[in-house]
Amino acid sequence: IMLIAKSEAALRILSNDFKQRRVKKIYRVLCHGEIPQKQFSLITGHARHPQHRLKFTTKLLPPKVAGNVRLAHTDFLVEKRAFGISVVSATLH
Repeated sequence: IMLIAKSEAALRILSNDFKQRRVKKIYRVLCHGEIPQKQFSLITGHARHPQHRLKFTTKLLPPKVAGNVRLAHTDFLVEKRAFGISVVSATLH
């Protein structure tokens, strides 16, 4: 995400809102294939690789107890399907 603000003060406020997770993020996604469901959610766990700090994995179950595994929750809404492509809105929580 690229964040642009008219002033340093506005940039600090917006940056803090992102850091505090007060910004609702919705992404438009083009998917190969026509997804049959109208809407669905994915809830997974994710964590950093133990040796490679720049790598992550989402092949974890959602955490029941806090630790180094964090919750990743995304809702998907299929807006259009045609010609083997789906247009999807993805809302991150």
